[in-house]
Amino acid sequence: MLSVAIGLLASLALVRGRFRGRAVLRGFFLTPMVLPVVIIAVALYAAFLRLGLNGTLVGFVIAHLIVALPFAIITISGALETFAPSIEDAAILCGASPWEARLRVTLPAISHGLFSAAIFSFLISWDEVVLAIFMASPTLQTLPVKVWTTLRQDLTPVIAAASTLLVLLTVVLMIAAALIRKGKSR
Repeated sequence: MLSVAIGLLASLALVRGRFRGRAVLRGFFLTPMVLPVVIIAVALYAAFLRLGLNGTLVGFVIAHLIVALPFAIITISGALETFAPSIEDAAILCGASPWEARLRVTLPAISHGLFSAAIFSFLISWDEVVLAIFMASPTLQTLPVKVWTTLRQDLTPVIAAASTLLVLLTVVLMIAAALIRKGKSR
């Protein structure tokens, strides 16, 4: 959710803002998509060791935020670019404050982009085993890291059970999404 909130603010600035260096700022935000994750993980590991954030929840959140933020920015920016600012201006002309117009008009209109950004951010963070291994401590590990370390040390039925549950959860979510989509099309 943090990547969606920061991605929304950054997207508003990048899409609606008129300032010098906008393209450079966009490139800076999207850099983690281009760099190999191992390089990001090693750099963050070294920086977090100096700052005392390695193996902490704050360090973990910052590391995953850095990797997930570009996907949120791209998705929300795309939704903002398809939304006409004149609708927000019309709400302001009808008496709404600029912030009220953004909250009551713009956010509901780009809710599909916000939802997509949340899904992408979660999936990127969930799938990022390399970064999570560098940031993990004995008391702080993600499920994918736990699965990876268990597979490397010994093969237990727990891994098969966890994998089965994840596959079942995915199938249930896909069926639910299909039913919702079918219900909306009627």
